[in-house]
This record gives sequence, C-alpha cells and structure tokens, in this order.
Amino acid sequence: MNTRRWAATIAAFMVVTTALSACDHPSIPIGSLDSVGLSTDGRAIRLTGWAIDRDTASPILITAAVANGNRVSAAANTHRPDVGAAYPAAGATHGFDVAIAAPPGRHTACVGVHNVGNGADVMLGCRTITVPSIDPFGSVDAFDITPTSVRVAGWAVDPDAGGPIDVMVTSKVDGTIDDPQVAAAPAAHARPDVAAATRGPINSGYDLTMSFAEPGTHTTCVVAINRALGANRELGCRRHVVADRRPTGFVSSVRIVGSEVTVAGTATDPDGAPVRVEVAGRPAVVATDGRWQVTVNGLADGAHQFCATLRNVGTGSGIQRDRTLPCATAVIGALNVATTGVVGATHAVRSSSSSLADVDRDAGVSTRLSDGSTLWLFGDSTAPNSDGSMRYFVSGTAAWAPATASTSPADASDAQRVPYLLARPTESFGACPTSRAHKAMWPISAVTVPNGDGTDRVLVYLANMCLGNAEDFEYKGVSIGEYHYNPASPPQHLPVQLRILEQNLFGRRAYGTASVLAPDGYLYAYQCDHPSNPADYAGYGPCRVARVAPHRAHVRADYTYWDGAGWTATDLSAPAGHLPMDAGAFVGYNAPASSFNVARDDSRGLYVMVYSPWPGFIGQATIRFAESPIGPWSAPVSVALPDCENTVGGQRRSCYAATPKLDHGAEGRLGLGFYDQATALSFGRGQYFVTSAAVSVSRRSG
Repeated sequence: MNTRRWAATIAAFMVVTTALSACDHPSIPIGSLDSVGLSTDGRAIRLTGWAIDRDTASPILITAAVANGNRVSAAANTHRPDVGAAYPAAGATHGFDVAIAAPPGRHTACVGVHNVGNGADVMLGCRTITVPSIDPFGSVDAFDITPTSVRVAGWAVDPDAGGPIDVMVTSKVDGTIDDPQVAAAPAAHARPDVAAATRGPINSGYDLTMSFAEPGTHTTCVVAINRALGANRELGCRRHVVADRRPTGFVSSVRIVGSEVTVAGTATDPDGAPVRVEVAGRPAVVATDGRWQVTVNGLADGAHQFCATLRNVGTGSGIQRDRTLPCATAVIGALNVATTGVVGATHAVRSSSSSLADVDRDAGVSTRLSDGSTLWLFGDSTAPNSDGSMRYFVSGTAAWAPATASTSPADASDAQRVPYLLARPTESFGACPTSRAHKAMWPISAVTVPNGDGTDRVLVYLANMCLGNAEDFEYKGVSIGEYHYNPASPPQHLPVQLRILEQNLFGRRAYGTASVLAPDGYLYAYQCDHPSNPADYAGYGPCRVARVAPHRAHVRADYTYWDGAGWTATDLSAPAGHLPMDAGAFVGYNAPASSFNVARDDSRGLYVMVYSPWPGFIGQATIRFAESPIGPWSAPVSVALPDCENTVGGQRRSCYAATPKLDHGAEGRLGLGFYDQATALSFGRGQYFVTSAAVSVSRRSG
C-alpha cells in the first residue's frame, strides 16, 4: 500500500471512526486499539492493540500516525494469548506495541490496519493525548569570568521534578580528553518572578562560583540537571583563556663524579621574578639568568633521587602555584646511571594500512631484525563501531615495519578489516572455565636469532591466558612460537603468524616474561614470582634467570638455571637473582602491565632492563643496567612518561607496559616504548608510543 496515501487517510480521520461489523464485511481486517499512553522515557506516544486479517494466518502490517506527520509501520506480531483464544484459527501472534516520537503538546494518534487479499484497509481508531514537557529549562542571567574563576547566576526549572533541581558548571580545556571540571549547586533561591512566568516552584534561582583548576583555553558551560523523565539541558556556554602564570623549567643534566652529584636545570617565571628552586629538601637556590645548579657531596653507593620544586613568586592574573618537576635520579655504583627524569617527543605506532587506521593495540613488544626492520607484537587489538561498541577483539596480533618507518607497521587485515591472529591455541592449550572462556596467547617477549644467511628466526614467548573481561583472566602457562623472516620477501601488508613450537613450555613459573640473546650464543629467559602478600610491592619476587641454546628453546629439559654460582638443571634450586624486586611477571600473571623486558644495548656494551613498576598503571618507566645478562643489575632509575594521567568517563587512565626500544635512542638517550590507555590522538582510546629519555651510564673509574 502507498504509505503517503495511508498517512493522508489517517489525517482525514481525526475523529474516532465507527468500526465495521465483521459479519457484514468478513474479508476486512479486524482488531482493536487497546491503549494510548506515553513511552517510558516520556518522549513518545505508545499505542497497543491487535489486528487480524482472516484471509491469512500471518501477522499483518499496521501503521500508526499523529497529526504532526510522524508515523511508524510495524507487523502486528507480538504474543497475545487472549486474541489467540478468541480467534484460534488465526493464532496468538497478532499484537502490536509501537511508539511514535512526538514533541510536547496535545496530539491525536491513530492506528490503521493494512488489508491482505480481498477487502480494504481499516482504521482501528484515534485517541487524543497530551505529551508533557519533561526537559528542564532556564536562563543564565549572569556569566562572569575572571582570570581564575567563573560565577554564574540565573534560574532553572524541571516541569516534572516536583521541586528544585541542581545546576552544574562544567569547564573543559580544549583539546584534552580529561573529564571536565565540575561544580554543582541546587537551584533553590527564591525567584517569585520565575514562578509567576512559568507556574513553576518559587525556589528556582542559582548563584554558583567555581575556581579553575587548570590553565588553557576553556569551554565553560551551565547545565540544568534533569530529574525524573527527560534529559539535562545546556543553558549556555562561553569560551575563554585561563592564563598559566606558574614558573616553568626542567632538569637539564645530572652529573656523577665519585660520590658527588650535580643537578642542573632551568627555571623562569612568566611574571619576571627570580625563581627559588628547592631540590630534595635542601636549601633553596635562586635561578640566575634562568639557570640553577645544586651539588651534593659524600653520597653513598645506591640510588639518589632529586625532585625539584619551582616556587611561584608571581602576582599576575591566572593560575598561580608552585610547579614540581619530574624527579632526576643518580645511581652511584659499579655502573653510574643518571637520568633527568624527562622524556622527549613521542611518536605513535600507527598502522600504515588504511583498513586498520582505527586499531587500538594494547601493550606491545618488538624485536629488531637483522636488516634493521622491526617486528611488532601486540596484545589485545580492538576497534570501535560508529556507536562506540567494539567492532572486533583479537588477542595477539603482529606486523612488520621497514627500517625507514619503524613506527608505521605494514599490517594486514582480512575482508572484514580485522587484523590476523598472531598465534592460534593448539589442542594442548587446555580447557578454560566457562567464566573465562576466551583463549588468548599474549606475546610477552621476543628475540631475533640470525640464521647466518641474511634471514632471521624470531622466537616469541607467549602467555597462555583464559579471558573473562578486562579485569578477570587466568594464567595457563607459557608457550613459545617461531616466525621466519626473509628480507627478500618482507611481510608488507601480509599476515605475520607464528608456528607454535610448544604450547606448554612452562607452567607455574613464567620464564620468558623477558628474554634476550647474548653474544655467547645463549638465549636468556627471565621470570619473577608474585609476593606472598600481594600488597608487598617492595618484596616483589623472587626472580630467576634461565638460559638455553636458541635452537632448543622449545625444549624445557634443555633450560638451565642460575643458582648464584653456576647453572643447575632445576629451577627449584635457583635463588632470587639481582633482578627487580618490584616488577616482573609472576604466578597467576594477573597484571602483564608491569611485565619487564631486557635488551642488549650494543652501543653501550650493556644489558638494559625496562619495566613499568608494579602494579604497572602508574605512568613511569623504570630502567636498570648490567654488564652481564645474569646481573648484578644497577639500582633503578625512573622517568615520567608524558601525558599519562587522565580521567575519562570517571575512570582513571594511565600508561604501562614500558619496554626498551633501542633503535629510537641516541647518544645519551635511551629509546622506550609504552602503552597509553587514553590519548587525544585516538579520541580517548588507547595508543602505543615510542619516545626516548635522557639516560647516561658510565663505569666507575678505578
């Protein structure tokens, strides 16, 4: 039937029609408009009833419409046992329950039935109903913005609230992903003028002041908070700038000479006053020409942290407060290690494949191949649908990146634009409980083993996992797989998938959480236990190291374990090594965010260990160095990862899974990789980054 003609027919029947007798007209549809009311959200007219055409037992089409032209067609196919009892030949699936969106006001709603076969369309009836005004409304009478605060005043009313409602001020810094700063208060001041004009409550006025917490370009809005049915309503917004008048600066160098450490940096105040700098609780120094320096003598071996605070002295308009810089660290020992605690520019690791431009790849490890290219291995990979729901979830993916564009991996995807699975669990994976039914293999470390002919064999350790949700998973052991790389035919936009050599290489103790190939030809694999008391972060461990010939890495019996004096055939006799006691993999493997990785830094002739301190989600990368893969390892130094601490949707987001990325380092700088849970670059979703930190290492003279 012509829907436009049907709507016109309904418009002509704005009065209830007289039902035709089924006896007089046996071929026309029959039915009833049982009820006309409001939908549960109060924004639509809900019509229920039933309709049958005795020329067919199948459900027939009904159309509902209102005078403003909105209409909806639907099959009368809901269950109505009463109708089935009255008309057994037709059956019980002939009910309808439809809703038509309608603005506030008085409306006439009608329902008609479409005929099948002989007969004609029939109007079941029309009813008149009032759709109430349910959204709050109001006015901003005063919107006063100062350099540090905002005051708003006005009134707000919610027609179906039955009393005063709340009004909130929101202020968001443009370009950030953090939740806006919010202040709220009830609109409960007496406003008889508003009551007279709106027939609302006497108490509907508000007067609210909020101080700005952060500098930047802000969008500040006033919102009336809905009660009962309806939705919040924005009453007005302003865009303005909050000036940053805090002192600025950074630690530029940390120098170790014997037992003496000199920390130097910069400090300026936008208001022009000299800046007082306090370092590690020591007497303040005053920056001269924007520069400052502190020297500390007589320090013992070990790690020493120097946290500098720039004292605010300005009086200008804007945010005025002290600024604390990222802490510098100096380690005095056989290896002197120093860092300013500052990282450089970040570079996103983003697919060069247009089909995967929106992929969010959790965590990640990588290994550099002999020709300088990079093999990336990621944890869970996801992408959103347009409505924000998850389009896919792939546990473990990989991609190759050329040496000239190591942060632009040339991924491959299938016909549905989904990345390929890195490793598929074999039959020996074992059963997962119903509550954690998803089997996953997370890459936890990888090493490149040159074959001597220009090709490489990449060995990848993986954590066997049973996944429930983001915070509910179970460790099932460690597996190992291999990938063969030929530079003559790189996997550019081709799948990178492992051949599993052993599904259950290690069980309770997760050797392979970190791994490195040493010049002696052995592959070294590391493992750490969870502390008996999960809250005992400082007592994390014990940690152990094993080694094996690379071509036998899939044979558990061929691994030997360092016992402090030599290599033993059983890890039960392996004591805690000189490894981090506050990070690593552990029994249960419940927090891969804190996992550590080890790499051979040929430019320094040292081994470097990088990890996110336990429990991982704290926005730092911790670094240690050693002359040997078995240690002893230097005391840790930490650097602050940039823009990591965010609050999105009321949930804290941070950075984790820090790893060494030596090809992104330079003289005096150490390359790092890390995963940021929420970034503006990915519209509030996660993103993997690489960066570099100022880190120097020297051997103690004499």
